[in-house]
Amino acid sequence: MSGLVDWVTSHGYLLIFVTVTLELLGIPFPAETILITAGAAASAGKLSLPAVMAVAAVAAVLGATGGYWIGRIGGRPLLNSLVERGWPKQQQVLRVEQFFERHGGKSLVGARFIPFIRVFAPWMAGAAHMPVRRFLLWNVAGGVAWVVLVAGAGFVFGKSVIAAAHTLGLWGVAVVIVLAVAALLAYRVRAHG
Repeated sequence: MSGLVDWVTSHGYLLIFVTVTLELLGIPFPAETILITAGAAASAGKLSLPAVMAVAAVAAVLGATGGYWIGRIGGRPLLNSLVERGWPKQQQVLRVEQFFERHGGKSLVGARFIPFIRVFAPWMAGAAHMPVRRFLLWNVAGGVAWVVLVAGAGFVFGKSVIAAAHTLGLWGVAVVIVLAVAALLAYRVRAHG
């Protein structure tokens, strides 16, 4: 992982911005992995944590806003043509729709912490014609929460993440962190009804 930290450090904030923006536009990029690694790089003094969080938060909001407009303008026909090509699977789309219908605006915050759903939730909000102001409010809240928790986890556990990566591999570490954050959010949603 130290090689990945060096790679993220050498490409810096531009890499963070591009990766997060593209993932939230709907292109599957490893944004979470880059954020965790950027947090670890910040814990090693190679990047500034406030700068990592600011760049990633702006990218998260802009990317998801672009996804919203893709859904609003192209909506269902675009999603159906992607499903016909095999990605995403129809079952994934149905899960996102059900999640979005049940939880409305809150789903935009929760979706940030669930791979694949994170990518399609803004599209679904646009396709469902969620009011723009409401979308922007929940989008900003979700983007900031996601960035702070994921990059913050990379920062707090930076040295541990590097050590764990040697054992589990980078994807294993990313999955463990995502699952831990998702479990915490699920617990909070249940506790607060």
